[in-house]
Amino acid sequence: MEAKETTFGTLLNGRVQYRVPLFQRQYDWKPENRRQLWSDVLDLYEERRGAKGTQHFMGSVVTAPEHLGPNRPATHTLIDGQQRLTTLLVMLAALRDHVAEFDEQSSTRIDGLYLQNQFPQESFDEFKVLPTQRDREEFAALIHCESDTGTSPGLRQAYRYFRQRLRIEEDSDGEPIDSDHLEDTLLQGLSVVSITLGPDDNPYRVFESLNATGLELRQIDLIRNLFMMKLGIERAEEAYTKLWLPMEALLGEYFEAFAHDYYLKDGTFMRADDTYVNAKTRMEHFDTAQVFAALEDMAWFAERWARIYRTSRESNKGVANSLALLKRFGTDTPYPFILNLFAARDRDNVITSEEFAKIVTHVGRVSCPSHVCQCSN
Repeated sequence: MEAKETTFGTLLNGRVQYRVPLFQRQYDWKPENRRQLWSDVLDLYEERRGAKGTQHFMGSVVTAPEHLGPNRPATHTLIDGQQRLTTLLVMLAALRDHVAEFDEQSSTRIDGLYLQNQFPQESFDEFKVLPTQRDREEFAALIHCESDTGTSPGLRQAYRYFRQRLRIEEDSDGEPIDSDHLEDTLLQGLSVVSITLGPDDNPYRVFESLNATGLELRQIDLIRNLFMMKLGIERAEEAYTKLWLPMEALLGEYFEAFAHDYYLKDGTFMRADDTYVNAKTRMEHFDTAQVFAALEDMAWFAERWARIYRTSRESNKGVANSLALLKRFGTDTPYPFILNLFAARDRDNVITSEEFAKIVTHVGRVSCPSHVCQCSN
């Protein structure tokens, strides 16, 4: 692990890219966050008018280098600092577009040096910062000077806020903000401690440590993080798009409950808040192929688990009726066992749908509390 103090401009210098891992939350800086950043930048802007070397410390940026092949940007997984770095890119984009109204050359310089990489080889290589998937469409629209097309209102609102401040803000002398001085303030006045992980450092353990004292992550967040970090930057893209996002869409608020049942089905008892620890232990020595296969297995069972809650998804009427009856009994204890029934029928072909339905009906009656059960024997 290597740590050094550097500037925002140095981080963006050359053909580089900071990729926000797919497990990170969507961009979510609130209005008060961007107001505070703008205020700090203006204070620094004034201070540097009299003392060029004055800097404002922005905190740490933790990255892990990735090697994607020849002719690609120097790529880093952005483990910590994504909200600040993304916001500063949005501020630079706002400055670029503000300057374009009266100084096209300066606007082009900002764009070519600090917002986009020249001669991209692959999709998304052009961006200095690559947000997580849910933010990419809107971020790309901002960098490309396009209209509002994405699903990340936070990014667009931040951009509009900075554009508005640039239009109306005045310095301490009552003059409009000098764009060249503001550019220098952003790129040379904002300092960070850049922490780069070495080949022997475990990026996921670093991520765990950084989040241990921050906003508590749900068990399903931690499990997602585990999968994506173990898969690596490019395989994670495929896994997130093809497997994880469809599970999120399918299960919604029940995703975490499913994950608990999924890891219970093998007979290992655990509390709900131990689900992540169990998943981590199982995959501790998995290689990339085994991790991907484990996620495929999870997705296969997610589709079956969804049939318990939405019985209309089950094509066999008898099984659907038995699952509906189980829901009426009001118990979810048998769900891990029912996942095994799905495997026995759909994977191993050792039971029929008729047998499946009879077992579920019997299990439901046995599990039903006697004081609420009104079913017939």
